[in-house]
Formats: sequence, structure tokens, C-alpha cells
Amino acid sequence: MITVEHETQPRNGCECDENQLRLFPCLSVVSDDAVVAIARKSFVKRYWRGDVLFKASDKAKFFFIVERGAIQLHNNSEDAREVEIRVLTEGNFYCGTPTCARNDNTVNALAVEDTSVIAIPRDDFVSVIHSGLTEFGIEVLTMACTRVKQLSTMMRSIERHSC
Repeated sequence: MITVEHETQPRNGCECDENQLRLFPCLSVVSDDAVVAIARKSFVKRYWRGDVLFKASDKAKFFFIVERGAIQLHNNSEDAREVEIRVLTEGNFYCGTPTCARNDNTVNALAVEDTSVIAIPRDDFVSVIHSGLTEFGIEVLTMACTRVKQLSTMMRSIERHSC
């Protein structure tokens, strides 16, 4: 499958609705100035049904809030079956472990219907999250994300062996 992006358009000079960005739990507690700065760099991306947003091996460039439509998050098993992890719908978000543990995606994302998302550049997002943390806090967050990634890998391994 080929990753496809359609009609990447900024809204009103690149600004997204700050209230929608506050749907991210990690942005719900940051300063208004930080959310405004992120909103200025965020934009709407549209995908058609069947478009691949990203693959598990891709570097994470953006985090998403689903504005409308639906996105299936899945992994592929060793026998090439798609193992659905979750379907994201309006208001759901994807930021995953790329926030702090390496910057690659851990799942595949597929638009299962025509979809629009608010895309937040990864580097800007991570910068805001890290700006309120001490070095120790960043290390703890990174270790927690790494652990979540390890547990996800273990679960996929168990799933493969149970079939």
C-alpha cells in the first residue's frame, strides 16, 4: 500500500481550533500560549477511504485528532493478517509512543471511510510536552513509553502464538 495525502490545507492561516487541541489529555493542562502556538502549526489533512495514513515502520511526523471519519489502527501478523487494535472516530486522537520513545510509529493507520484529521507536527508537540518537565521527568516519561511499546510487542507475540 502507498501512503497518500489528499488536500493538505491549512485552515484560516494554519490555525486550528484550540479547543479541539485540548482534547489531547497532554495538552489539556498546558498553558494557553502553548496551545495557541501548537494551533498555529497544526492543519487539516484529508484522506479518502482506503488511504494509508502511515505504516508501523514510518517515522512519526504528526499526531492526529480525528475531525470526522474513521481510522483503523492495526498491525500485521506474521501470516499477513491484519490485527485490528482500535478504530478511531470523531474526537479520538493518536499520539502513541512516538511522543517520547523513539519517533517511529508502532501501528499502521488506514482510513476506513473518508476522513479529515487535525495534524499536529510531532516535533512541536514533543517540545511543548517536554518544556514543562525536568530532565528526570523526561527520563521517566521516556521509560514509561518504552515500557508500553515493549508490552505492545509482547501482546502481539502472544496473539500470534494463540492462533
